[in-house]
This record gives sequence, structure tokens and C-alpha cells, in this order.
Amino acid sequence: MGEAGIICDDERVELIRGQVVTVSPTGNWHAASVQRLSRLLHDQLESPIQVAIQNAINMAGDTQVEPDVAVLRPGFDVWESGLRGEDCLLIIEVAQSSLESDRSTKLRLYAEEAIPEYWVVDLEGRRVERYRKPSEARFMKTEVWASGDVCRCEALESVMIPVAEIVPPADQPTSGSRA
Repeated sequence: MGEAGIICDDERVELIRGQVVTVSPTGNWHAASVQRLSRLLHDQLESPIQVAIQNAINMAGDTQVEPDVAVLRPGFDVWESGLRGEDCLLIIEVAQSSLESDRSTKLRLYAEEAIPEYWVVDLEGRRVERYRKPSEARFMKTEVWASGDVCRCEALESVMIPVAEIVPPADQPTSGSRA
């Protein structure tokens, strides 16, 4: 699409149900949270489980998304098929300006794709929302972890991510250019 002049080469987009959707640019807090999640997950996961950072995932219904973090099923080989929703154990979206979309559009997409677990890191609220047990277009179980809590993934028992490690410190502003 970039070559055809439909979008700029450096513009981040996703394909949602056949519609090209522009993705908000990432800011400092977003980048820091994704980087910390990547490090914490890599430190805690054992091979052959892999972590994909902002990689395209093909889903049903002419949809291709680029979640901030995806933890892949053991034995997945990107060389064979590219990433698909069924390859994911956990998807994490880090949100500030995208919070509404991550709680609605993305939540429905991931539930429909039967992603076992979906986390939304709410930078403004300094919390993590956990969604699990997908059923049709929603998740049956919801949980919220605050700054003093530890995130745990049902499918990855060894993973323990302190919320305070992936959200901005309480004494730092989250709005404006630092997001």
C-alpha cells in the first residue's frame, strides 16, 4: 500500500475487517512499557516459547493487527506460515491514546480469534486489565491489576510481571509528549 501511495511508508496502520486503520504514533512511555515487557517476558520464558514485538498477526475477516506484544505457542515457526491468531497464547496492548479501541475493537477481535488471554496496559490509569476465557465476541473473565499487583498468565505459570515495572511511576505525568 505504501508503494501505491495509499499510505505513507512510515505510517503505522492495521487492517481491521478490510478497513485500513491508522495506528497512533508511540511515545516515550509506550516505548518504555513495551521494552520492559519484552525484557521481563524474555527473562522468564523458556524456549521454545517466543515473544513477538509489534509483528503483524493475520486473523480472520481480512484483519491484520500489530499488537505491542504477543507470546507465541511452543513450537511455532514464523518461517513456515507467518503469524496467525491461533499461534498466540497471550496478546498485550500498551494503551494511552488507543485505550478505547483496545477495550472495544481489539477486545472483540481477539475474543473472536479465541486468543486465550489479552492484557491492556493502561498507562494513564497505571494498571493492567486482564481478559481471558474468550467466547464469541467477548471474554468471560475480567480482572484488573493495580500498581502494587503482579500480572500472571494462566497459560504461562512462570510469568510474573509486576505492574509497577510496566507503567509510569506515580510521580511522573503520563499525558502530553511523554506518552
